[in-house]
Order: sequence, then C-alpha cells, then structure tokens
Amino acid sequence: IVADAGVGPAKGIDIRGHYAYVILEGTVTIVDIRDANMPKIIGKLEGLGSSRQIQVRDHIAYIAARGDGLFLVDVSDPAQPSVLSHYDTIEFATGIALGGNIAFLACRLYGVELVDISDPHHPKHISVTRTGVSQSVAYADGFLYVGTWGDKVVVVVDVEDPRDPVITDK
Repeated sequence: IVADAGVGPAKGIDIRGHYAYVILEGTVTIVDIRDANMPKIIGKLEGLGSSRQIQVRDHIAYIAARGDGLFLVDVSDPAQPSVLSHYDTIEFATGIALGGNIAFLACRLYGVELVDISDPHHPKHISVTRTGVSQSVAYADGFLYVGTWGDKVVVVVDVEDPRDPVITDK
C-alpha cells in the first residue's frame, strides 16, 4: 500500500486525469491523486442507491447501482458533484461500459440493456440483449463482451446496430 485514500471499502473505481472516482455504498467519492503518497478527498456525493460500478467520461460519472438503476453525475467540479439524472433500468444494474452515446448495463437475469446517453439529462432505453446472468460488461470496436455468472462464459455481442444487437459467440 502506497497510501490510504481514506474512503473506506470501495466497490468500484475509475481514474481520469488526476482524479480517482471511487464508489462506496450509495456514494461517489472523488480523490485527487496527483501525489500518490498523499491522496486527498476533494468531493463526495451521497444518495446513489446501491452503487456497484462506475465509468467516467467527459465530466460525467455513469454509476450502475443494482436495483437503483443508473445515475448520471456531473463531476465537472470535482469538489461539488451533482446528479444530472437517474434512469430506472429493467433489472439490477451490476455492470457498466460506455461506447459512443450508449451505456451498456449488465442487468443480471435480463442480460444487457442498451441506453442512449446522448442527452445525459434524459437517458432513453434502446434495446436489450438476453445473454444469461450478466454481471459485467466491456465494449470495444462495435462489440460487447459480457461476463455471465451462471454459465461462466463470455458472450460476444455485435452492437453495431444498437436497436438489434446480435449474439455472435458464447
């Protein structure tokens, strides 16, 4: 351990620039990590449900929060993060990946929900792909890689047409 950031038991983390965005139960904590030996908590936002995973892009934190869905949080001022919007997912949001204007949300029994995030104040449902019990998800080059818990496989999904995702391999 180089230094304890003092945030407590973390469930998820994303790092952008000089900041670590750390998810705890219901809270995102923003830590200045310019000096890895002396990390400093500079901002915190509570009330984010059962927060599970986080992805940060363009000063917005996208937070998968299990039964509490998806939170979009403005982190442009790291000292004062604020909720932009909340989206009620089809089932427990256990994982998240971003690709273009789409949030890919692992939703346990229902597979992966694709959500249009082009307007972060008004996220909208696009489609669902049934992959098995999805727990985590990663996106690269038009393909989604879904870690399934029950089947213990990685499901590959072509999402070039987000309205009609196609499972290509298991």
